Amino acid sequence: MMKKISGLAAATALTCSLATGVRGQISTPLPKWEVGLSVGPFIYQGDLAPGLAGSFKEVSIGGMVSASRFLDRSFALRTGLTLGELRGDDRKYGEEAWRQARALRFRTTTFEVSETLVYDIFGNNDNHLRFSPYVFGGIGYSFLTVRRDASRFDSTYFASTQGTKIVNGLKEDLARNPPRGVLVFPIGVGVRYVPGPAWSVNLEGNYRFSKTDYLDGFSRVGNDGRNDHYYSIMLGVLFKILPSKEMKCPEESRVRWGGL
Repeated sequence: MMKKISGLAAATALTCSLATGVRGQISTPLPKWEVGLSVGPFIYQGDLAPGLAGSFKEVSIGGMVSASRFLDRSFALRTGLTLGELRGDDRKYGEEAWRQARALRFRTTTFEVSETLVYDIFGNNDNHLRFSPYVFGGIGYSFLTVRRDASRFDSTYFASTQGTKIVNGLKEDLARNPPRGVLVFPIGVGVRYVPGPAWSVNLEGNYRFSKTDYLDGFSRVGNDGRNDHYYSIMLGVLFKILPSKEMKCPEESRVRWGGL
């Protein structure tokens, strides 16, 4: 009988050991909060930077601080504060004579407040895997400071090429004050690497759809039928606030059988 009891205790200890090895912190309650800090390039998409890649020749560095509330092992609500700068310059994109003559440029500072729903595809909010991908989407508001420059605009070129629409479009744009804020809709994908139970490193791409064509301060002088957008590629460090008490397998198993 004692041999059976000892064998049962050993099996229990082995099971705990294997469970710890397979899922790491599976016996630890799911953390409630995670904070993060990330940095990376911000890239503008609009009339002053044609093409799908956006203004990749005028990249600036921005940063984000975030706080996430875990709903379960797969979903979390993330609040983010992001500071960045968007840039564009006609003369750095394309050799077309009209673009060189238009010669518009801008710099816009963005301070974004956002709320997104993050879905960890492998249910890794408890950090039991080394790698896991995730996707997210939500809503935000970006406070803007737009600094536009049309001082290099060659009005004689557009007068000689019957560019009345462009000249009049620029006049309309300059007569209008740029927006001080805009609604944005961030969506993105990312991947995280988990070296320990509390710390992780992530890399993500975050694309923002905006509700304005004036992120660059211009619209009528360009393609006024499409809004401006921007995106970022961020590398960050995340820290989970672990519970103070952890559920652990017992260090010693005692089995009572028939008074023993």
